[in-house]
Amino acid sequence: IVYIGSGFPPPPSGLLPDYETEVPHYKHNDPPAAPRPTGHSISVCREACTFVHGGKCPGKSCKLHGTLPVKDAPWFCRPAIGKEKEIEEEVILFDPSGSIFNDRKKHADSKSFFNTSRVYGRTFEHDWKRGTETKRFSKFLTIHDARIKSGEMTIDKALKEVKTLMKKNTKLLLQSFQYYCIMSPGMGGYGSGSTNIHQNAYMKFLNQVQGSRDKVDDDRFQELVRTFLTVNLVEDKKDASAKFNQVNSLLKQEWIEVIARVAVILNNAYEKGNTTVTESIADVFGMMRSNLPTEAIEDDDDYRRKRLYTFGVNDVLEKYKSTLYACHVVYPVSNHKMRTKKAELKLELFGLDDWERLMSDSEMYQNGLNRSDSKAAFMKARMQVTDEITHRQKDTSLSLVDFYEALCRSADYWSVEGGMSSGVFFGSPAENLERFLLKMFEGLAVSWKGELRCQCHGHAWDQKKFASLMRWLPKEDAILGIQKQADYGNSAKSPMNSQNRRDSYSEVPDSHSAPESALGGGIMSSEVVVDKETGKEKRISVVYANIETD
Repeated sequence: IVYIGSGFPPPPSGLLPDYETEVPHYKHNDPPAAPRPTGHSISVCREACTFVHGGKCPGKSCKLHGTLPVKDAPWFCRPAIGKEKEIEEEVILFDPSGSIFNDRKKHADSKSFFNTSRVYGRTFEHDWKRGTETKRFSKFLTIHDARIKSGEMTIDKALKEVKTLMKKNTKLLLQSFQYYCIMSPGMGGYGSGSTNIHQNAYMKFLNQVQGSRDKVDDDRFQELVRTFLTVNLVEDKKDASAKFNQVNSLLKQEWIEVIARVAVILNNAYEKGNTTVTESIADVFGMMRSNLPTEAIEDDDDYRRKRLYTFGVNDVLEKYKSTLYACHVVYPVSNHKMRTKKAELKLELFGLDDWERLMSDSEMYQNGLNRSDSKAAFMKARMQVTDEITHRQKDTSLSLVDFYEALCRSADYWSVEGGMSSGVFFGSPAENLERFLLKMFEGLAVSWKGELRCQCHGHAWDQKKFASLMRWLPKEDAILGIQKQADYGNSAKSPMNSQNRRDSYSEVPDSHSAPESALGGGIMSSEVVVDKETGKEKRISVVYANIETD
């Protein structure tokens, strides 16, 4: 049987669908919508209301608020007014806590990474008490204050008035004092007066504070010169400050009296007509801010905020901290001759004389560092000490973190023409610091013959090795002759005393020069040489080292 059409036979009659057995076809249309809510608590904007009503909002009769509109209300975005808002980049600020600077909070009197107003206030109180308790200061006020002469004011009230004015200008007093200490000659250690103001620096202050105006006449100028000598006299020889109050230098406590006396003399010279000492001092403070160099009035904490406490500087110091720690320990301990003369001086304190020898041994002065910039770095790196007399050793020395800051400041001074006096810094502080340290280590490697050891006879650390400097020796010293026992046993051959450091090496004859294959191989050989000092032959060990490798 051939079926034409559908190609399939019809179903049996018993299976044909009828109205009872037929399943209705499913009608494919959208599912029923959910019932619309009758109310809500969302505020509807005016644009939506206008859209629904097709015009202006009817006002109080508008029932759109609280009910959803029948039609779908669109979202409207108002255009931004003015300039587009710039996308701010995330800036991660450096936190000194937990960094290599963390110990500064322990050693500083401020118990902070910066000098606080509290430490400035305490410092002023100590200096004011010592500087104004003399008989001559009370006499000075009595003579030059018209109100005291006329009986309108007592000396105590006048002192309180002057104190209030000076306390408001504590930073200016301390920063100017520090600047003219830097301008004073000498880089001696504890008790030497190198951290005081000397007379030549005082004369420089007199010239600078007057600015471009006509200088005072000879009579007034002689009064200003005699002020230095008058204030420098010690009334009580038993006073604690008498030990450090040298004849040719000024302490901080004396700087307060100097400013007051100079103010009165300049007031009389320029005929300003001030009748009180307080008015004259206020005028001098204004002259100091206008005429003194920027370095004499700037806050030392500004440098710490902008250039010291940074990620880059922290990373460089972490990289070389073991060698830097060795320098901070070895130089004070090795200065045994000065230490024996001052038994009260703590052995571990790193003073200005130790800093001077470090820079000299590293040949940084021959490589462009100015001595005044070197002293400035040392002085500015110190945190403020509240009492310069009771804590004299702390005031004239550097902690390890202070030492780090002094190196960073020296690197910035070294990297710019003019140094500190230029008043600007160029380049990254981290890059400047690393270049400075590498140059310093090269000089120290030559001075110390590749090994940094303590040289303090009678001390437990005598001849103790603290750091190896071999990798920083220059190429021309690749072949080293190290006389370990001969040199280390002779204290006269100290790096600080050697004028020609390279001549202190054990000389190796040219015929025994190391071949190229020996460099870097750690080969040791024995040679017999003639000692230049004694003229005798001695056998030494020669180490062939490749300086280009770490």
